[in-house]
Amino acid sequence: MKEKKPLKANREIEQMLLNMHTYRLGMLPHIKKYRKIRQLHQTLGQKMIDFYHEHPEIQIQRSINEQTEKIRSFLYHLERFDLDDRLDSLYYFDSILYPNGFIYDMSSYFLDAHKVRSEQNIAFAKAMQESYLGMFEIIENNREEGRIKIRNLLNGKEIEIIDERLSFLPLPDKYFLWRIIEFEGICFQTGFTMMFDRFELKEWLKKHQNQDLDFFDVYFLYEKFIKGKNINRIHSYRSY
Repeated sequence: MKEKKPLKANREIEQMLLNMHTYRLGMLPHIKKYRKIRQLHQTLGQKMIDFYHEHPEIQIQRSINEQTEKIRSFLYHLERFDLDDRLDSLYYFDSILYPNGFIYDMSSYFLDAHKVRSEQNIAFAKAMQESYLGMFEIIENNREEGRIKIRNLLNGKEIEIIDERLSFLPLPDKYFLWRIIEFEGICFQTGFTMMFDRFELKEWLKKHQNQDLDFFDVYFLYEKFIKGKNINRIHSYRSY
């Protein structure tokens, strides 16, 4: 019998083509700006996460004053994320960096406590506060520009975001849970991603039409689809 090696070879070719694609995109002014903004997002986000871990008294004080069953449930789930797992860590960071309605998120705290000083950092922390979660489908991709056009299935709105990897790939027949940030005219998703087959979400989408998603809306999906064979599907799409 002949050895089967085409799968590995195909992946290597796809990665080579993707590398060429991202290299070419890197010459475009809006992609250079996008990459700087993503770096700002990573740097400022990490500062917020580090501060959160170094100052647990911030959350303890608010928990005492605002202890409700939902907040206790939120903290219970938060403590059980495995930070060595990529999806768990991204969900955990999403829950503490952005407004969630349950605990003092770090983008709000950094603004309230004047922990961000430069005009750019202040503006970006405000952009973090105004970010939003949605369930999206990709309806068009633009390889030349590194952009994809997406539709928010919760309210029907369409926007263009920059996503270097997904702009290169064929249009997937999937739905994506993303958090979207807009800063200085650039829209992008933060990296917190869950991917679903279309048929899985019919009832869920009916229930959540024209609604803002909170932690527990997302946790329902996370808990439902993290189990069994779906774990590979959830982790399979990464964006740059």
